[in-house]
Amino acid sequence: MVSSENNEGEIPSVDDVTSTAGARQTQPEQVSDILASQEKTRSYLAYVLLGLLALNLLGIAVYLGLGGATPESKRELITLVWTSLVTLVSGALGFYFGSKN
Repeated sequence: MVSSENNEGEIPSVDDVTSTAGARQTQPEQVSDILASQEKTRSYLAYVLLGLLALNLLGIAVYLGLGGATPESKRELITLVWTSLVTLVSGALGFYFGSKN
């Protein structure tokens, strides 16, 4: 809201704008809580993604170790599945940790 003291064409001062928006301002402790929550979520996502990647590696190793595939299909499995998963996980982790301020 612009005070009645300002003319119609004038830009309101910072004090005028912040005094009317006081209820919407974020308190420093709220910002701190939000940042801590974001860090906790980032670390949780990182652990989950790395855990899933490790489980996938274990699953591929067990499948290949049991001899359930020909040498050609083993090579294709490693090339297509493992490299794709590593790329996706590293991209996701890079996005989450790269977006930190």
